[in-house]
Amino acid sequence: MLQLAKRARRFAATFWRGLPIDGCGLLCGGGPTEMARVHRRVAGTTWRRLPWWIRPVATITARAAWLVACPIRAWTVVRREPADAAGTLVDLTLVGWTRGKDPATTLLHRKAAGDHRRLADSCLDDRQSVRIWSVLADPSDRAVANDKAATAQRLGALGIATPRTLAIIAAGSTPDLRHAPWASGDPLFVKPRDGMGGFGTLLIRPAGAGQFSVDGAPAQPGATVSRRLAGAARRWDLLVQPFLPPHDEHADLSPHAPLGLRVNVVRGADGAARVFSTNLRVQPPGRFALTAQRGALMVPFEPAGDRLLDGMLFVPGFSRGGTVPWNGAALRGRRIGDVTEAWEMALTAAAAFPGLPVIGFDLLLTRAGPVMLEANWGLAWSGMHLMHFQTGLESALPHAICAWLDRVERSSITPRTAPA
Repeated sequence: MLQLAKRARRFAATFWRGLPIDGCGLLCGGGPTEMARVHRRVAGTTWRRLPWWIRPVATITARAAWLVACPIRAWTVVRREPADAAGTLVDLTLVGWTRGKDPATTLLHRKAAGDHRRLADSCLDDRQSVRIWSVLADPSDRAVANDKAATAQRLGALGIATPRTLAIIAAGSTPDLRHAPWASGDPLFVKPRDGMGGFGTLLIRPAGAGQFSVDGAPAQPGATVSRRLAGAARRWDLLVQPFLPPHDEHADLSPHAPLGLRVNVVRGADGAARVFSTNLRVQPPGRFALTAQRGALMVPFEPAGDRLLDGMLFVPGFSRGGTVPWNGAALRGRRIGDVTEAWEMALTAAAAFPGLPVIGFDLLLTRAGPVMLEANWGLAWSGMHLMHFQTGLESALPHAICAWLDRVERSSITPRTAPA
């Protein structure tokens, strides 16, 4: 009985955290008119996983739970933001009820967008974005994009520069650091083959006498580092690649790690790939693979240009400015010449993933030029719109998604055979 109660509590907690279950508000289809159709498609796909006889009850239960959960979450947010709490509570609750958007994310988007509140409220939160892309994206292309080794193989076939994989630490194995590539004396970068968000990455530098430094920490014996790598490889393979030094021209921005680029590509009604937006990623001192959600500075480029706008930090609290916070290097108006080559690489690479409506290509700006790391299909809506937040430009993404949905629905129709 006690075990049953524990399972019930775990289910309730998971259910509560997962609200709204289908990414919709109280009435599916709130928000911009173009997106209402997409929301209905995603919600329908979500509920079709359940037996038909339970769908009406499950839908009503989920809507009723969100009716209660949304104002509670909004109140939790405004307790940390005492200014104009009553108005903020009402606003955040209404946006959550109508659009199924988490109140904490709504407030963060409003801070990032400043005066462009309508644009901020129309943005989806991360869970809604992932739900949409998972429904609209081709499963086989998603699987390849999730596998960094398979992605590198596809990109290499197109002549795109990617990091060399020196070794693969198989899941469940323990590497011997006395042999290559560990004995080369060069710094190495280790990352999960199927990881995302920069989690599980390690920078390993040889320190001599069989010792290694991990992520800048004091040197440890090779056996200790080997056990740590074995622990990291318990569940998945690890890729071992050379650490790529930063470009000399960008040393004032990031002297310790190469600058990163996220080139967001969107397919139009004709299926052709186009660059939607581009963001520069600057790592804090001593870090090498953080994302915006973990402390990296994100700097969007001007529309269709190679000059930077303001930098944006999202954690621990949102801030925006024209210089790098930790070293004062100038950002706004600065030209990054390599971005043009990165755009060409991204448009070429898009041909390797014809079944993905949006793709975020991650590149590093190295001394040898841009190097492509991976392709991402589960993009955050807000991350694609950092430039729009600063400039106030209207987003063409909803229209592009609807055009893609038209193509998906047309291709899924099987022509009827004429009667004999």
